[in-house]
Parts: sequence; structure tokens; C-alpha cells
Amino acid sequence: MLVTMILTGVLVVAVAIAVVVILAVSRRSASDWQQHIKEQTQQMTEPTPEGPREQAIEPQTVSLQTIIDEGSEAGNAYFDPQVLPGYQRLEEATERIEDRFKG
Repeated sequence: MLVTMILTGVLVVAVAIAVVVILAVSRRSASDWQQHIKEQTQQMTEPTPEGPREQAIEPQTVSLQTIIDEGSEAGNAYFDPQVLPGYQRLEEATERIEDRFKG
């Protein structure tokens, strides 16, 4: 019983790894992945130059109440879904699907 469970676990992990490898290789070839990984590693290990943006940041001490007062809006936490981008298209698609199932 225990051996069966262990073999099943190993099989599931092997299938999961195979699926990830297949999906990764279908997106890019293995040589493209090697090049991409080299570029990312090189980019992470390179020292970043101190730019004007990093030099201009200075820490400030503020109270939590000040942050809340400056960044809050009056009202409830619910929002109007009609202000979301693509809301109208979603509504039209929903109506088409409802009409299809009604008649």
C-alpha cells in the first residue's frame, strides 16, 4: 500500500514536470531558453548605476493617521462595475448568451 502511494506520488510529480517542460519548450526552443536565462542572470548580477531617482528619495516619518487622511476617499468600499474597462462588452456578451439559452 505504501509503495503504491509513493509510486503514484513520484508519477504525478514526473508528469507535472513533463508538462511544464513541454509548455516551456513549446513557447521557446531550448537554445532560446538558455540564452534568455543567461541574459536574465547577467542582468541581475550587473551593478545598477545610481541614478538621480535613487538619490532623490529620502525617508520621511509620518503617522498612520496622516497617511490615511491623505490617501483615502469618502464613501463605501463598493465600486460601480460600470466604470470598469470593457464592462459594456461583457454585458453585451452576457445578454447574447442569455438570449441563446432562452430561445
